[in-house]
Amino acid sequence: MELIGSIVFSALALLVTLGVLVTIHEYGHFRAARLCGVQVERFSIGMGKVLFRWYGKPDPKHPAAPPTEFAISIFPIGGYVKMVGEAMQGEEELPLQEGSLNSKPVSQRALIFAAGPLANFLLAIALYWLMFVTGVSGIAPVVGKVNESTPAYAAGVAAGDEIVEVDGKKTQTWQDVRVRMLDRLGESGMIELTLGKHESNLQHTVRIPLKDWLGGSEDPDLLGDLGIVPYHQNVQNFPSVIGTLLPEGRGAAAGLQVGDLITSANDQPVQDWSQWLKVVHDNPETAIKVGIRRNDLPLQLLLTPAVRLAKNGSPELDAS
Repeated sequence: MELIGSIVFSALALLVTLGVLVTIHEYGHFRAARLCGVQVERFSIGMGKVLFRWYGKPDPKHPAAPPTEFAISIFPIGGYVKMVGEAMQGEEELPLQEGSLNSKPVSQRALIFAAGPLANFLLAIALYWLMFVTGVSGIAPVVGKVNESTPAYAAGVAAGDEIVEVDGKKTQTWQDVRVRMLDRLGESGMIELTLGKHESNLQHTVRIPLKDWLGGSEDPDLLGDLGIVPYHQNVQNFPSVIGTLLPEGRGAAAGLQVGDLITSANDQPVQDWSQWLKVVHDNPETAIKVGIRRNDLPLQLLLTPAVRLAKNGSPELDAS
């Protein structure tokens, strides 16, 4: 059933996408025709038998002519704009008349036929502009894990940190981070990373020493050499950051807040979310001394969790 649902959803999404593209394409032909004074008999989305139809306002340039018929047809695989004087496939050339396509000069007919593809081209530009205005195309540079005994670990980079600057230059995606780091390839000195936390305005800068950094390497692993594992590459080791809390749950009652990073349990380090789940699973209804970091300040809380199974079968903190 899930597979069938996925197929149906994909088919509907395809039809909607094609419908938008066809509508914009045919609207380009329609507007150009009206601009050039050509009467439009029908504007159809889809082919074949008409399912729904309605009529627009009279054309100001041809007030005595019948208004354009707008239609939704049975087969959603295309569309068309039927203009006066336009011979359909297999028809003979139609006689010239006022407001007909074949009465217009070649330049205007060329404009009408080119307006459809041009409308789709402008749509693509508008969608790309909207995408880049509303957000950045890429993955946020959030650290998933920092390997021990590495330069980043020694400098204080931690899971859950977001790299917001490299050497003072803004970084919004992992691609930005890698590009900035490439500028330091083969150099010695210090590379500066400005780090922030999710849902926090606090930032701090760490300095990582470099010495002939990866000089001569044919395929340098910039992040791996420093000990940094991106969040999206560390799906089995999510940072142990509290994302949500139930107002009357045990976590909230113990004093946990959204954005807290769990760093230890009963004085044992917690490196990622999977370790925290194991602690919860192994200590049902048992008080746990939990170490957290909140706004870069270390705190300790006493939490008594209960264990239940989530829908995916994994343990989770009950009523947190």
